[in-house]
Formats: sequence, C-alpha cells, structure tokens
Amino acid sequence: TMVVRELLKQNPRANFFVEGTLILIFGLSHDILHEFGHSLLGFYISDITALLFTSGIAGLLAHHNARTQDEIEELNENLEKKVTSRTNQLHHSLQELDKIKTAQDGDYFLTSLLVEPLCGNFARSENVTIDYYVRQSKVFSFRKWTRDIGGDACIFYNIQLMGRDYVLIVNADSMGKSIQGAGGTLVFGSVLMSIVERTRSAGVSSRQTFPEIWLYETCNELQNVFKSFSGSMMVSAFIA
Repeated sequence: TMVVRELLKQNPRANFFVEGTLILIFGLSHDILHEFGHSLLGFYISDITALLFTSGIAGLLAHHNARTQDEIEELNENLEKKVTSRTNQLHHSLQELDKIKTAQDGDYFLTSLLVEPLCGNFARSENVTIDYYVRQSKVFSFRKWTRDIGGDACIFYNIQLMGRDYVLIVNADSMGKSIQGAGGTLVFGSVLMSIVERTRSAGVSSRQTFPEIWLYETCNELQNVFKSFSGSMMVSAFIA
C-alpha cells in the first residue's frame, strides 16, 4: 500500500524500488525455468539480479541519507540564523526596557525631590521630643542615588495659636504605591505647608484661634482639596 501510494505521488525512489523488485523477480523466474530446462540464457542469473537489487537498495539508502544530511545541515543553518535573529531581537527589547526603566526611575527621582521638602521634621521644641521613621514601598536607583518613594509621610511643624507654642504632628498615608502614592503626598504636603505658612504669616488677631478649631478648619480645607479628585486620590491621616 505504501509503495502504491508513493507511485501515485510519482516518487522516483518508489519507481526505482519497483523496477529493482521486477528485476529480482525476473532473475528468480529465469532460474526456476532454467532448472526445468527452459532457460533463456543458459545459466543462473538470480545471484546477479540479487546483487543488482541489493546494490540498488544500498545506493537508494545512501542517496536518501545524503539528502537527509543535507536537509539537517540546512535546518541547523536556518536554526542558527533564527537563534541569532531572536537573540538580536531580545537584546534590542532589553535595551528598550532599560531605556524605559531609566526614564521611569528619573520620574521617581524627580518626584522624590519634590516631596522631600514637604515631609519631615520642621519643628523645634524644648518640651516635645520627635522621633520618626519612614520606609517607602518602592526602592529605586537612579545614576548614583538610591532612594525610596511612596505614599507614607510624617510631618512636624511649629505653630502659634492663642499666644501659645504648639507642635503640629501629622502621620499620613496616601492611596497607591510608588508614583501614585507620592503624588497624593505631594498634594497633601503642599496644602498642609500652605496652611501652616498662612497661619504663621497672619496677624496676631488672626492667630487668636483655639487649637481644636484650627484642626477642624485644617481638616476641612484638606478634605475639600481631595474631594476635587473624585476618589482617584485619597489620603488617610492622623493630625494632632
């Protein structure tokens, strides 16, 4: 069945196999007739036809193996070219990713520089000892600097109300990680600094506000600022 299928496909190796088989059958048939005294050539030829058939099959296999070897070498060459091409593509992709990461780290670094003067201990007091620690979720390296960025913030200010000195204590957490959280802290710290500076620069009469009223008005002002973001930026904070 396989030979017939290959013959229908006009496979030259199948034709060669059929022709060799017919020669072998002819030799065997001739020798049988020669045994009964009906020889055409007068001697046995099956050994010759068998040798021809075997040699033909060996040649066919050798030719097939040579073609297979050529195909394997061609596949190996194509494979090497594909591997080289994919390696170049991967190297190019890694370079692009490195550029994107460098640009991202640059944005992180710039944002951290903007947040830095808005957060920290800006208070001085003989009666209150201030100690705090902040470790953000995102740590990154940009050129020679290693910094962190996130939504956590501890802020301390001196303010004067009703003729008395106070220390404003703020512990805040902005929604989101890394750049999103830092964005919330940037807005929160800017508004809080504006409120503190406005209180400091106000006249004596304007500073005649009780601390609890000042805290209430400060929280309301911060709340109104963040309400404008419609929930896309939020901050939870402890203020005292």
